Amino acid sequence: IFSIYYYALICTMAKRIKGNGRQLGAMSYKHFAAVILSFGFGAVCNRFVMPPKDLSAASKLAVPQANSAELVVAVDTTSSSLPQWVTGTPQDFASGMTQGSGGLTDKVNSAHLFQFIYQPNLARLVRQKISSPSKKIRLLEFGLGCAPGGGMIRRIPGGSALGWRYLFNQVDGVEFELHVFEFDKDCALKWHENNPNIASMVHTGDASSEEDLNRAYQEAGGQPFDVIIDDASHINWHQIKTLDVMLPKVAVGGVFIVEDIQSSCRGWAANMGTHRGADVGGTKDCMTTRDDKETILSHLMEYQRVLVGQHNGFRDKKEFLKGVTKIEIHSNSALLSREIERA
Repeated sequence: IFSIYYYALICTMAKRIKGNGRQLGAMSYKHFAAVILSFGFGAVCNRFVMPPKDLSAASKLAVPQANSAELVVAVDTTSSSLPQWVTGTPQDFASGMTQGSGGLTDKVNSAHLFQFIYQPNLARLVRQKISSPSKKIRLLEFGLGCAPGGGMIRRIPGGSALGWRYLFNQVDGVEFELHVFEFDKDCALKWHENNPNIASMVHTGDASSEEDLNRAYQEAGGQPFDVIIDDASHINWHQIKTLDVMLPKVAVGGVFIVEDIQSSCRGWAANMGTHRGADVGGTKDCMTTRDDKETILSHLMEYQRVLVGQHNGFRDKKEFLKGVTKIEIHSNSALLSREIERA
């Protein structure tokens, strides 16, 4: 800027001298002072302010260079090796589930949007398992998707089981053990025969029967599950029974997820695999069923009330929590997390 200024002054002086030498004497001393000051100030800027011509040298002086060993240490190798559905967003989970299931699950469609409850919680579980001595994830899902005519989507069952296997097989260094519980025995055994490498074990029985639930747990080795999912009949009292019996069988750090809790607020004929069964029982108030029993939503809210008041007015019901430390309720699903040993 200063160089341009004094260059312009010199050019003006030159023109005046050429046109009429006498004009030089008429020039203001201020012009000469400005020229001299401009030269002087420009020199100072070039010496102390302007960057050196060798920009690479300046970079070396300004930023300490780390050696290659230091750069390797700075890289988070654990995160870089994890699949996109773990490190990414619920939409990444939805894409993976859809791809892995071959489109045979409705978990992540616009009516359910379960990816928003699954992705953050299962991603946390994966990271937890990678850094723990026990590098195994045990998942039990109630409901294979059997329905009259074969399956609920395109008459083919087992879509979500395919999706779980696809997603967790991407997690290096962690063993995935998948268990499925289905009411329709013939459908379940036929599916398992046709898909031998998907589920570690298929159990059959009634998800509202405490005897069948405990039997399946023992068949699975009698060890807690990291994830239990209820996607079975959606009949309210079935959902309540499954939750109460199986919640203590969730491992510390694990989660219990109930899908389709909108069964509290409306009714439809339950899918029993072999046939359409009784109405799920929901009513407009969402708190009581058609036969005046509590809904799954009402039951979950009781869990929340005891969770909040366990050190105050609900000390005598603390055992009811079975170690639950967090409860999330989404639009069509709920999650209960066990982060401590059972109280």
